[in-house]
Amino acid sequence: DYPLGRISFNAQHPIDARSRIEIDYEPLTTDYREELVSVGGGGILRDSLFYFNVGIQHEGDDRDKMIVGDLSSSDLALLELSGDSPAIRSAVFDDTAGSYIIDTLFLPDSVLKYVGPSSGDLRVTFSFVGEGNGAYRFLGSDVYQYVGVRSADYLPVVVVPAAERIRDAAILIGSKTDLFGDLTLDLRTTETDRNLLSDKDDDDNVGYYYDLKSSRSWKMNDKENILKLRRRMRESKFNSTRRINSPDFNRSYFIPVNFVPTSDELLHDVSFGITPLKGINLTAGMSDLDYRSQFNSRMTGATFKVEPLDKLSGQVGFSNVNTKLYSDSISGDGEATTFNALIEYKFGSKYRIHTEFQSDNRENEYSPLKTGTRYNRFQYGISSDKETISYSYFDEDSLSTKWNRSLIRHRLRGSSRRTIGRISIDLSTAYQWLDDNLGRQESLLGRAGIRYRDFKNALAITTLYDLSNEQRNARGISFLQVEQGRGQFRFEDGEYLPDPDGDYIKLDEILSDRASVRRSHKSFSFSKDFEEAAIRFNSDIEEELLPEGKKDLFWLIPFYTDESQPYLFYRSDHQLDLNFIRLGHFHLFNFEFRRELETRSLRGGERRRRESNGALELRESISNTYLSQRVELFDNERDKLYSASGDVSGVELGIKARHSFNSSEILFGGGYRYASTDDDEVSRQFSIEVGGRLSLLQKGELRLKTTAYRQKFSDLIGAASYQLTDNRYGKQGVHWNLSINYGVHGSTRINATLNGRHSDDRTARIFMHGEVVTTF
Repeated sequence: DYPLGRISFNAQHPIDARSRIEIDYEPLTTDYREELVSVGGGGILRDSLFYFNVGIQHEGDDRDKMIVGDLSSSDLALLELSGDSPAIRSAVFDDTAGSYIIDTLFLPDSVLKYVGPSSGDLRVTFSFVGEGNGAYRFLGSDVYQYVGVRSADYLPVVVVPAAERIRDAAILIGSKTDLFGDLTLDLRTTETDRNLLSDKDDDDNVGYYYDLKSSRSWKMNDKENILKLRRRMRESKFNSTRRINSPDFNRSYFIPVNFVPTSDELLHDVSFGITPLKGINLTAGMSDLDYRSQFNSRMTGATFKVEPLDKLSGQVGFSNVNTKLYSDSISGDGEATTFNALIEYKFGSKYRIHTEFQSDNRENEYSPLKTGTRYNRFQYGISSDKETISYSYFDEDSLSTKWNRSLIRHRLRGSSRRTIGRISIDLSTAYQWLDDNLGRQESLLGRAGIRYRDFKNALAITTLYDLSNEQRNARGISFLQVEQGRGQFRFEDGEYLPDPDGDYIKLDEILSDRASVRRSHKSFSFSKDFEEAAIRFNSDIEEELLPEGKKDLFWLIPFYTDESQPYLFYRSDHQLDLNFIRLGHFHLFNFEFRRELETRSLRGGERRRRESNGALELRESISNTYLSQRVELFDNERDKLYSASGDVSGVELGIKARHSFNSSEILFGGGYRYASTDDDEVSRQFSIEVGGRLSLLQKGELRLKTTAYRQKFSDLIGAASYQLTDNRYGKQGVHWNLSINYGVHGSTRINATLNGRHSDDRTARIFMHGEVVTTF
């Protein structure tokens, strides 16, 4: 989930502290306007014997155009002097309406303490300075707590944003011939300027990289045999935005944790795979990785595979890595040895049994004290095309002054996928128990899905469950700015207002507070079409139950939950649609009900949002004229954490008429809305809607919708919230939308939308979005 920066793992792949996870992502926002220029091409010569690809890319910031505000003269001077180093200045200011004070418990050290809005004498801005480089942790809502030097991620400083740029040029040349096999040369260069507003440190911006590979294959004993050679050089100044190394590169070569190369890298690799006899395969290889005068790693390995019978196979493999670390303060050796074996037997037409063993031993003197880890892993399993069950055992020892058992893990996993008539069942679970220095720990991950579909009787029922025990962070609410027209909110008068053409998206704000929770996510859907009626019901519930909470048997009901339990996070959404008396392709009576509830536990308190609404709509048709009358009741409650907090309830009445003719239509309507808050603020709103659709020579259509409104207020306390006014401003105004969708030629179409908002108390807002869509 890119906007949230969140990755979810399911029960098929349990994750624990010893799992290795590597993630590549690219930030979406910057303090400057972005520049991106990319051009490339390639060709194939002499009947595909030779080929090449060339690419050039310029990516970075526009140094003269900040997105928000401008740099002061002092900031510009600080950036000019800092070169490629971070430009940092203090962010603590005297302010009698501030939120922080100096904590006297830490004097003479200056430690800041949050005391509440307008209750302190200091105004402070905190900046993220890297994991483990700060002294304060973020608790949400502008609250930061001191936890110790180099124990958190934030400091009371302002990091002056520097405009950056990277230029990347690459050429790939290759040939494929019978004599020399496959031969490729990947040559690249980058120029990285980390501060476009300073000329300092610009002498080390350019770096080079090349990767030369050769492979030759031949047939022997009806199998493909291959020989591979490789030489790679990477200068320390080379800075590519593309991934160069495989995810396990550092582990494979036993590179020290937090190792930062300051010298060039040189890698040599040779490997081969041969089949000397039918049913026997041998692969082997050797690599040498060298950072001149810093670190050297040599790796050798081989794997032997044998298939004595059609249904029986096995393999044995090993690898050994010897390393040398050079440093001004210490020089140390390292060695890693890995051994693995696998046996698999197939029986029947669809079953297989397998057993696997792996041993890994790592020792190093990268620090004054010799350290290391070693583990053994056994796994046994039986599987078919529908079911799988496996058991694994894992033990790990750690070396400090002597070897000590640090972990024993047992894990049992199973899955099943079955279809019985109209019922589909999908089950998976993983249960594990750990014994470590903290004692016995048990955890469960489970997923269950049951689907029933009867197409003949138009009946569908789906139930899904996800269960797990996890460590979860508390979550607040934040908003991320995106491209105009791509968001669902806009920021105006200190509030984030719903807007389908906005430039902000809402996301979870990950806070420092953590808790062990029993997490569950369950959903339920039911749909049934009768001859004269239709029923739709959907339920979605997400729970993070705190340890003091309890679950009973009623929890198994997929659309039921106990809202009174203590949750770190809770969200439920229930929606019911009932339709009666069918008239052609629609129903006369249409009833809708929706209730959404969300709670968040933040700093010991609960923040709550509840939104409920129910509506009854009548629909009729007379020839080509379609009528609808609608009444809707709504009741919303919001804590201060949420935008436009408070309680708002009311009623909406509406009537519309739509007439179709010659593939076009016109629309007329009107409405009345009454809303009040728990402080007796009242809004009465009257509206008129006019619109239509016009066909354009059978290649597209033009749509127009205009809504004019007038509203009156009573007993307002300050400015009216957008919930009270249904996101409409002033005493009168107009909202309109004009869109065109037109086919120009063949598969090429033009889509354009123009939106306008006008009211008597603010400047008009007009937004346009256009695109050309084509198929090649």
